[in-house]
Amino acid sequence: MNIDSSLIAELREKPYRDAYVASQIRMTLPLQIRELRKGREWTQPELAEQAGMAQPRISELEKPGERRLTIETLLRLASAFDVALQVRFVPFGELIDWSEGLDIDNFVVQPFEAEVREAERAAMLAFARRPAASVASIAAGANQAAGGGFVFPRRQVANIPSDMLFPEGGQSGTVGDLASARAGLL
Repeated sequence: MNIDSSLIAELREKPYRDAYVASQIRMTLPLQIRELRKGREWTQPELAEQAGMAQPRISELEKPGERRLTIETLLRLASAFDVALQVRFVPFGELIDWSEGLDIDNFVVQPFEAEVREAERAAMLAFARRPAASVASIAAGANQAAGGGFVFPRRQVANIPSDMLFPEGGQSGTVGDLASARAGLL
């Protein structure tokens, strides 16, 4: 928290703090709802259908200060957008830092499946960039450390190219477990 901020002087008054918190919620949530909808290229009627609400209600929810939001409404919208909802108490410094760094472009949140795909892609790229060690040698070492019972989950190896799994073209018992997982047999 920047104690030199003119906002700090104003926040020393309890009624101002209360109004500041309320305004942050009443202004930013409607804007985020609208940006999430636009990010998915949905119309208000499409969001209304996804959330099980009427289109006029969506219109009201997207206008700052127009309608008070309940936790139940936010949960329905989070489900419609397939995103998490976090409601928590924070120190004023955290709220101030967040609001001073507010950027409408950061309002868009990926749906769960897109987030998982991106994380898996990043993990695969990081795995593929490992220097000198092949997947097979990593798996063999892990299998040996696990007493011969280590198997990669199928979702981790399903998209690994064969030449990464078996750089020398051969297969051993532990690498065979990887091949089975990759083929969906485990």
